Amino acid sequence: MGKAPLTIKGNKDGLTVYLSEDGEFVQVLEALRDKLSESGAFFAGASVSIQLGKRELSWMELSSLVSELEGAGLEVHVGGGEAKRSSVRRASQETVETTRLVKGTLRSGQRVNFDGNVVILGDVNPGAEVVASGDIIVLGACRGVCHAGAKGNSSSSVLALRLQPTQLRIADFIARSPDNEVHQSGVPEVARMRNKTVVIETYSSEIMAR
Repeated sequence: MGKAPLTIKGNKDGLTVYLSEDGEFVQVLEALRDKLSESGAFFAGASVSIQLGKRELSWMELSSLVSELEGAGLEVHVGGGEAKRSSVRRASQETVETTRLVKGTLRSGQRVNFDGNVVILGDVNPGAEVVASGDIIVLGACRGVCHAGAKGNSSSSVLALRLQPTQLRIADFIARSPDNEVHQSGVPEVARMRNKTVVIETYSSEIMAR
C-alpha cells in the first residue's frame, strides 16, 4: 500500500495537514475532500496548518487546498521548509489579496466579475458566468460561461473538476465544447493557451509547469 496523499493530525493549537512529498496533486485534493466530507461539520471553526514539507505547489494548487479548507469553516495557515517558508508566506498572502472566493453554486443568471483570480466552491450552472483577469478554479462542475485572462493575459487558465462549459474564453481566444461531448475522465481538467489555441487537458502539476 502506498503512502497516503495527506494526513490530518490534531494538536493543542488545532489541526495540521501534512502533504506527501510525491504523487499527483489531484490525489491530494481528492483525499482532502474525502476527509472533510467524512468529518461533516466536526472541524468547523478549528485552526488548521498546512505543512508542505519539501513539496512545491503552484498558486492554483495552494489556492485549491486553502479554498477547500475555508469552505469547511476552518481558519487556514500555510507553512513549509525553512528554505522556502518566506516565499510560501508571500505566495499565500498574494493569493488571498488577489483571489475572490465564491462559496456555493452559481445558478443561471448569476455573474461574477473580478480583477484577479476566482475560486468557486460549487458548480457553475448553464446560464451563469465567471469573468476574471487571472485564473478561474471551479471546485465542482463548470457548465456555464468562463472567461479567464479577461484583460488580455493569455497565460491564464480555467480548472474544474468537470469542465463542460457552454463557452470558454482565455484572453481574446474563444473555445466551445463540441456538441454532445461527455467527459468521463473523473479527474480535474484545465483549459489553457497553447500555440494560440485553447486546449483542454487532464490536470497535472507537470502540465502547468510547461
